[in-house]
Amino acid sequence: EELEIIRKMGAILYPGVQKGLLQLSERYRLFIVSNCQQPYLDTFFHYSGLKNLFKDTECHGNTRRPKGENIRSVVERNGLQKPIYVGDTAGDQEAAVFAGVPYFHVNYGFGVNAKPCMQFDTFTDLVIHFLEPWQNK
Repeated sequence: EELEIIRKMGAILYPGVQKGLLQLSERYRLFIVSNCQQPYLDTFFHYSGLKNLFKDTECHGNTRRPKGENIRSVVERNGLQKPIYVGDTAGDQEAAVFAGVPYFHVNYGFGVNAKPCMQFDTFTDLVIHFLEPWQNK
Protein backbone atom coordinates (compact mmCIF):
# COMPACT_ATOMS: atom_id res chain seq x y z
CA GLU A 1 0.00 0.00 0.00
CA GLU A 2 2.77 2.45 0.94
CA LEU A 3 4.73 1.70 -2.21
CA GLU A 4 1.62 2.17 -4.34
CA ILE A 5 1.05 5.62 -2.84
CA ILE A 6 4.65 6.58 -3.57
CA ARG A 7 4.31 5.33 -7.14
CA LYS A 8 1.17 7.42 -7.66
CA MET A 9 2.19 10.59 -5.84
CA GLY A 10 5.97 10.57 -6.09
CA ALA A 11 8.28 11.64 -3.32
CA ILE A 12 10.18 14.71 -2.23
CA LEU A 13 13.88 14.48 -1.50
CA TYR A 14 15.37 16.30 1.47
CA PRO A 15 16.64 19.78 0.56
CA GLY A 16 20.01 19.74 -1.17
CA VAL A 17 20.07 15.99 -1.82
CA GLN A 18 19.62 15.97 -5.59
CA LYS A 19 22.15 18.76 -6.23
CA GLY A 20 24.51 17.35 -3.60
CA LEU A 21 24.51 13.85 -5.07
CA LEU A 22 25.28 15.30 -8.50
CA GLN A 23 28.21 17.24 -7.02
CA LEU A 24 29.53 14.28 -5.03
CA SER A 25 29.29 11.96 -8.04
CA GLU A 26 31.74 14.17 -9.91
CA ARG A 27 34.42 13.39 -7.30
CA TYR A 28 33.40 10.07 -5.71
CA ARG A 29 31.81 6.76 -6.69
CA LEU A 30 28.42 6.50 -4.99
CA PHE A 31 26.62 3.37 -3.77
CA ILE A 32 23.40 2.53 -1.93
CA VAL A 33 22.98 -0.15 0.73
CA SER A 34 19.49 -0.22 2.21
CA ASN A 35 17.19 -2.34 4.34
CA CYS A 36 14.36 -1.75 1.88
CA GLN A 37 12.90 -3.99 -0.80
CA GLN A 38 14.07 -3.54 -4.42
CA PRO A 39 10.78 -1.93 -5.56
CA TYR A 40 11.45 0.99 -3.18
CA LEU A 41 14.87 1.58 -4.74
CA ASP A 42 13.37 1.32 -8.22
CA THR A 43 10.70 3.88 -7.29
CA PHE A 44 13.33 6.21 -5.81
CA PHE A 45 15.35 6.00 -9.03
CA HIS A 46 12.24 6.53 -11.17
CA TYR A 47 11.18 9.73 -9.40
CA SER A 48 14.61 11.16 -8.66
CA GLY A 49 16.24 10.42 -12.01
CA LEU A 50 19.47 9.71 -10.11
CA LYS A 51 20.05 6.03 -10.91
CA ASN A 52 23.01 6.74 -13.17
CA LEU A 53 24.89 8.36 -10.25
CA PHE A 54 25.14 5.09 -8.32
CA LYS A 55 27.70 2.50 -9.34
CA ASP A 56 26.09 -0.34 -7.37
CA THR A 57 23.21 -0.93 -4.97
CA GLU A 58 22.21 -3.64 -2.54
CA CYS A 59 19.18 -4.10 -0.36
CA HIS A 60 17.80 -6.56 2.14
CA GLY A 61 15.02 -7.40 -0.30
CA ASN A 62 17.57 -8.92 -2.68
CA THR A 63 19.83 -10.75 -0.24
CA ARG A 64 17.81 -11.29 2.96
CA ARG A 65 21.07 -10.55 4.77
CA PRO A 66 21.71 -7.93 7.46
CA LYS A 67 22.79 -4.47 6.33
CA GLY A 68 26.33 -4.91 7.70
CA GLU A 69 26.85 -7.96 5.48
CA ASN A 70 25.42 -6.09 2.50
CA ILE A 71 27.80 -3.18 3.11
CA ARG A 72 30.71 -5.64 3.17
CA SER A 73 29.51 -7.22 -0.08
CA VAL A 74 29.33 -3.88 -1.88
CA VAL A 75 32.79 -2.91 -0.59
CA GLU A 76 34.29 -6.23 -1.71
CA ARG A 77 32.69 -6.55 -5.13
CA ASN A 78 33.60 -2.96 -6.02
CA GLY A 79 37.13 -3.10 -4.63
CA LEU A 80 36.58 -0.06 -2.42
CA GLN A 81 39.71 1.07 -0.57
CA LYS A 82 38.36 3.90 1.62
CA PRO A 83 34.58 3.53 1.82
CA ILE A 84 32.35 5.45 4.19
CA TYR A 85 28.71 4.89 5.10
CA VAL A 86 26.24 7.74 5.56
CA GLY A 87 23.12 6.90 7.54
CA ASP A 88 20.46 8.22 9.86
CA THR A 89 19.86 5.51 12.48
CA ALA A 90 21.71 3.66 15.21
CA GLY A 91 21.16 0.52 13.11
CA ASP A 92 23.02 2.13 10.21
CA GLN A 93 25.88 2.94 12.55
CA GLU A 94 25.98 -0.62 13.90
CA ALA A 95 25.97 -2.03 10.35
CA ALA A 96 28.86 0.21 9.30
CA VAL A 97 30.87 -0.79 12.38
CA PHE A 98 30.15 -4.47 11.63
CA ALA A 99 31.42 -3.96 8.08
CA GLY A 100 34.50 -2.08 9.27
CA VAL A 101 33.47 1.10 7.46
CA PRO A 102 33.61 4.63 8.96
CA TYR A 103 30.14 5.99 9.70
CA PHE A 104 28.83 9.53 9.14
CA HIS A 105 25.45 10.51 10.57
CA VAL A 106 22.81 12.84 9.11
CA ASN A 107 20.65 14.34 11.86
CA TYR A 108 17.62 15.07 9.67
CA GLY A 109 16.67 11.42 9.06
CA PHE A 110 14.69 8.83 10.97
CA GLY A 111 16.78 8.17 14.05
CA VAL A 112 19.70 9.08 16.23
CA ASN A 113 23.26 7.85 16.32
CA ALA A 114 24.20 5.51 19.14
CA LYS A 115 27.83 6.53 19.55
CA PRO A 116 29.76 9.73 18.88
CA CYS A 117 30.66 10.22 15.24
CA MET A 118 30.84 12.93 12.58
CA GLN A 119 27.35 14.41 12.14
CA PHE A 120 25.71 16.72 9.64
CA ASP A 121 22.53 18.74 10.10
CA THR A 122 21.84 19.04 6.37
CA PHE A 123 22.86 17.19 3.25
CA THR A 124 24.48 20.39 2.03
CA ASP A 125 26.73 20.35 5.12
CA LEU A 126 27.79 16.80 4.24
CA VAL A 127 28.54 17.78 0.64
CA ILE A 128 30.63 20.76 1.73
CA HIS A 129 32.61 18.56 4.12
CA PHE A 130 33.50 16.02 1.44
CA LEU A 131 34.12 18.47 -1.40
CA GLU A 132 36.01 21.12 0.58
CA PRO A 133 39.43 19.42 0.21
CA TRP A 134 39.03 19.57 -3.59
CA GLN A 135 37.81 23.15 -3.95
CA ASN A 136 41.20 24.82 -3.55
CA LYS A 137 43.05 22.55 -6.00
